[in-house]
Amino acid sequence: MSENITITKVSYSKQRDRKVLQSCLKNWFSDPKALNLTDPRMSYPFRFEKWVKLSYSEGEKKTWVLRTNEWIVAYLSLSFVPEENRGHLFHLYVDREHRKRGYARKLIHQAESWAKDRNCTHLTLRVFSGNEPAIKLYNSLGFELLPRKEKNNLAMAKTLLDS
Repeated sequence: MSENITITKVSYSKQRDRKVLQSCLKNWFSDPKALNLTDPRMSYPFRFEKWVKLSYSEGEKKTWVLRTNEWIVAYLSLSFVPEENRGHLFHLYVDREHRKRGYARKLIHQAESWAKDRNCTHLTLRVFSGNEPAIKLYNSLGFELLPRKEKNNLAMAKTLLDS
């Protein structure tokens, strides 16, 4: 059976999208370790409204979900930072059962395309310093480590357009 893969933009401001996202995220973040790696400001158990308030209430944010055969299996958000003309990737998550299939790469390419259309010069992200698979993925996509480090997080950036 072949997989039907689609990437769709969703919004926390749309009630239907919120309901679907809430269901997915509550399931994915039932493990305290996964929740903490995604956002250290969140405590267990996962609280959807707190998640939205902390991460999606200010600034311009875009979120995409990747579906296989209509099931959401991966998720990525991007924050647009207009004063620096860059996009910042955050909350990349792929369901455990669907990892190592290139879904994170597809979502990052989607966000990169959006950022290029907005004439962003860079994409940035932070990654947990012990998350070697993610660091390897980001390196393979052209992200480079930046000299600054916050607690257990590494900062990475990729140049999209010359400024």
